[in-house]
Amino acid sequence: MLDPNQLTLDLRDSAERAASPRVRFSRRARRLILKVHTDGEAEVVAPIGTSERNIVRFVEEHRDWIAKTRDAQLAAHPPVDRQRPDHIVLPACGEHWRIVRRPQKSDSLRARRLPDDTPDRFVVCVDGRPLASEDVVRAAVRRLVIQRARDAFESRLPQFAAALGSRYNRLQVRDQKTCWGSYSARGTLSMNYAAIFLRPELFDYLCVHELAHYHHMDHSRAFWRCTESVLPNARALDRELGSTRAVVPPWLWST
Repeated sequence: MLDPNQLTLDLRDSAERAASPRVRFSRRARRLILKVHTDGEAEVVAPIGTSERNIVRFVEEHRDWIAKTRDAQLAAHPPVDRQRPDHIVLPACGEHWRIVRRPQKSDSLRARRLPDDTPDRFVVCVDGRPLASEDVVRAAVRRLVIQRARDAFESRLPQFAAALGSRYNRLQVRDQKTCWGSYSARGTLSMNYAAIFLRPELFDYLCVHELAHYHHMDHSRAFWRCTESVLPNARALDRELGSTRAVVPPWLWST
């Protein structure tokens, strides 16, 4: 029997075979399930207690399907270049950030936004140990972007709340994979930092959309009348919103 705590299992029997599926054990699984993700990685979801023998046999029976599906996924979703860019643009606040990494002797790593010699342009200095990994550098810059997004939300939300007659008790700005924002029954606004990469009108629409949920916790006609009282083209703006990943520079993506 396989160890339920083991997250991966090498199912290759030769160097020529495609990359091995990753095996994940799940208490909810009732049967073996095979998935191929958009990055081409195959995954087997197995019920707790499944033997290695059964998993190997299951994968062998689906080798052709795995290969074909992997090729299709990679063709539809080509690999994304996640090299660190020289600069990033934050359309919602009209800023350009130039990223500079400066090795320091200090053990701590921090990212600072410093004014450049041009209005609305900043130099983001990442100071820290020369051996700090790119993941650590990325996380430091992402924290700075999230804070800038919070500043932008804190600047824009009050005026829209006043226009709508809405209230909120707390604002949290997070790195969310798919959701642009939400308004809870307790009055908590949860906004996605990705909005800082939207053009200003879309950023404002997102603020109005979530604040309108103070009055209508659905997307009824009354809800849309509420949003359109402030932004007459609210429905068109809503249709323009795509995925959160589509606007964030790939280098900043969290894994």
